[in-house]
Amino acid sequence: MKASIERIVWGLCGVRTGRKSNSRSSKNEGLDTPEHILHREQVDGNTATELHPISGNRFSNQQSGLTQFDRNQSQGLGNPDDLEEIIEYEKRQLELTPEDHPELASRLISLGTSYDDRFSSLGEMDDLTKSIEYKSRAVALTPNDDPALPSRLQTLAFSYSSRFSHLGKLDDLERSMKYESCAVALTPDGHPDLPSYLNSLGGSYHLRFMRLGDLDNLAKSVEIYSRAVMLTPDGHPELALRLANLGMSYAARSNRLGELDDLSKSI
Repeated sequence: MKASIERIVWGLCGVRTGRKSNSRSSKNEGLDTPEHILHREQVDGNTATELHPISGNRFSNQQSGLTQFDRNQSQGLGNPDDLEEIIEYEKRQLELTPEDHPELASRLISLGTSYDDRFSSLGEMDDLTKSIEYKSRAVALTPNDDPALPSRLQTLAFSYSSRFSHLGKLDDLERSMKYESCAVALTPDGHPDLPSYLNSLGGSYHLRFMRLGDLDNLAKSVEIYSRAVMLTPDGHPELALRLANLGMSYAARSNRLGELDDLSKSI
């Protein structure tokens, strides 16, 4: 599965961050702060599920609204029991969803996100593995011209990044960076999610610098963080965090090279 998904993704965008499409994502940006020092961002994998008059699928559609309500409630209260119920609803929903249903990929993302939530609550690595599994399947099912593809790539990247931050396996970070790069490549200039995607990619380059000590990674981090900040409007709620990330990369480069200019930019 991993190999087939990667062939689809790399063939689609060539992992070139300069290439853009006319895709438009409808996802809203969210913020998550893992245990490492970087401020990371994840696009919420949940979408409002439309009702489709497909025979035998009425229960599946009814569950969609209930699941979304329960998810919002559980995120507000942090109740693991609610998460258990959500996951059971969504698993049942998938069982009742035909392979050719237009909402199948969206529901896979939603279930993967629920496993992310439970991992955050309980810390069980199996939940993170299942999140990656379901999100990977969703990406594989998403057409190349689907406007939801960048956000699905981004949320899959987030799960790999989370696993890297807990297990420290460089392969997970590399996969996260590839999916983040592709999300950036497929998102047009002016799209409201682009600064969030750039912020996450800049954070991954900084993490790889911290792991490998390669200054090229730090330079890429500064470059990409700078672009994220430039594209973030004044007054945006995430502007301060993105500025802090950029300052952190400048400070790291100043510490390595002793450049006063980098130090002044980090302040």
